[in-house]
Amino acid sequence: MVLVENYTLAVLLCVLAMICWGSWQNTQNLAGKNWRFELYYWDFIIGIFLFSIFMAFTFGSFGSSGRPFLSDLRQADPSNLLSAAIGGAIWNLGTLLLIAAISIAGMSVAFPIGGGIGWILGIVINYMGKPEGNPWFLFGGSAVIVLAIIFSMISYRKLASAQHKAPLKGILLSFAAGILIAFFYRFVASALDTTFTPQESGKITSYTAVVLFSIGAIVSTLLFNPVFMRKPVQPDKLLETVQRALDHAHRATEELHRRDADVLALDHMGGRAHQPRNSLGPAHEPLVGRDFARHTPRPVDRLDTLPEPHVRD
Repeated sequence: MVLVENYTLAVLLCVLAMICWGSWQNTQNLAGKNWRFELYYWDFIIGIFLFSIFMAFTFGSFGSSGRPFLSDLRQADPSNLLSAAIGGAIWNLGTLLLIAAISIAGMSVAFPIGGGIGWILGIVINYMGKPEGNPWFLFGGSAVIVLAIIFSMISYRKLASAQHKAPLKGILLSFAAGILIAFFYRFVASALDTTFTPQESGKITSYTAVVLFSIGAIVSTLLFNPVFMRKPVQPDKLLETVQRALDHAHRATEELHRRDADVLALDHMGGRAHQPRNSLGPAHEPLVGRDFARHTPRPVDRLDTLPEPHVRD
């Protein structure tokens, strides 16, 4: 598999990862205000799964370092595969709650709260499990995140009071999302092979972990997202979306009925030869030339040519 061994390149990739991690929520805004977050999330999680498969069979299979994806999958201990999948399920529920909070409070409020709590708790939990790095930098950055959370909560309360929104729903969803996101990494880290040596057999590489992580996320989406669709956090907007879909279907049905009525009227008037082509299928195509003549009844010249009616004895 492909490993990054250059320190400068590793730092640049970390910066790129942070930019992507802080920007993916904008895709929800690009999807449009009329696209419910529950529907958006199906596309979101399928995209993650497909990209993880692509990375596993390309970067995770090429190169001379470590184990290729399929070989790594065959030697993996089932408990490590399950641990990575559980981490994906926990992260997925937290992200689903975060997107729900964004749909209510907006990204500028929900993301600092949910993401900030996830960062802080994640740093504390992971540092307690495996103390690494400079604690002054770690917890100093955590203090800055705490200040950002406090200011975000204050601004949200002012915005909610001005717009007459429920002041706590977005904050509570953000808090719940942050707590879940903080705990997912311990499950993934416990399954990872960081040395790529025979002593670590049974562990999995990062590419394999991401695939199992995304599988856990998809399975949990099948369980959790239908609940959000049945009991939406914004029922009024869901009703508006459903009503728009019903109105569109009603207009389409009326248009089909109108076209059918026009075709029947032309048939009744014997004017199918002048009927314009449409998309209603071969049964409604115009009859021209010989076809029209063949389907047109021949006129009766004399009455004595008519067959006599049969009279039963």
